Amino acid sequence: MQVAGRRTGLFSQALVVVGSLAAAGIALKLVNVVWVAATGRPVPDDPSDPAISTGEAVAFAATSAAMVGAAKLLVTRGLSALRSGTSSGSDGPSGGGVDEAPA
Repeated sequence: MQVAGRRTGLFSQALVVVGSLAAAGIALKLVNVVWVAATGRPVPDDPSDPAISTGEAVAFAATSAAMVGAAKLLVTRGLSALRSGTSSGSDGPSGGGVDEAPA
């Protein structure tokens, strides 16, 4: 029985890794599209390019890192909630954090 549990644990971990990588890739693509739409300039992907200011490079790095990190966090939390059978927004057994009146 322990082998089946270990396989399930490995599968869950692999699912979290694959989901996190996919979310990070999607988030980075989204950041790139939004960056170009918002600034009208290409994504600063070459740190040695003198046409890119340090401020612009830092702003892009911070924005992309925050978005990728948030996407990975949300996927990891969502998959963990699915694994444990709980809702990630739940505050307790009642599901909404509001105590229900006794019937």
